[in-house]
Parts: sequence; C-alpha cells; structure tokens
Amino acid sequence: MVDSLVSATVQVLLDKAISLATDRIGLVFGFKKDMESLRGSAAMIASVLADADDKQRHNRAIQLWLQRLEQVAFDADNDIMCSMSSTKKLFVASIVTIP
Repeated sequence: MVDSLVSATVQVLLDKAISLATDRIGLVFGFKKDMESLRGSAAMIASVLADADDKQRHNRAIQLWLQRLEQVAFDADNDIMCSMSSTKKLFVASIVTIP
C-alpha cells in the first residue's frame, strides 16, 4: 500500500530534517523546545497518515492525495540529502587544508 511507504518516508524525512537542523544550528536558546514541538508534529502527521490508510480504500481522493504526498516526500528527501552532503563537504573542507 502507498500509505505505509509514505508514512515511513515521511518519518525518515522528518528525522533527517531534525538531524540537519541540529547539525547546522546547534543547541541554542529555545532550540530544544522547538525540536520537541517538531517531534510532536511528526507524531501527529503519522497519525493522520494512519487514518488516511484506513480511508483510502473507499476514497479515491485520499488515494490521490497519498500518491502526491509520496512524491513530495521523496523530493524533500532528495533536497535534504543534498543539503546534508553539502554540509559534510563544507565541514571536511574546513578541516582539511590543501597544500
């Protein structure tokens, strides 16, 4: 089913986004509270996706929505992976000096 894949993809995507934000920003004043809020939002998203899973069998609009969400999640995942890769390259470049 599309729903399980979308739910897993969105969860991984949110985990990557949280990791990237933590790496880039660090734990600054109020940041921990924001991360807890983001984790709460991720739990709500997972619940909505689970409900959509139950309803998609009888509702084509929900099926279409889940398919579109899946594509958006994959696109966002690609963007995050590229950003994480760039961050790692910048970090390595700042450590390694070329003679």
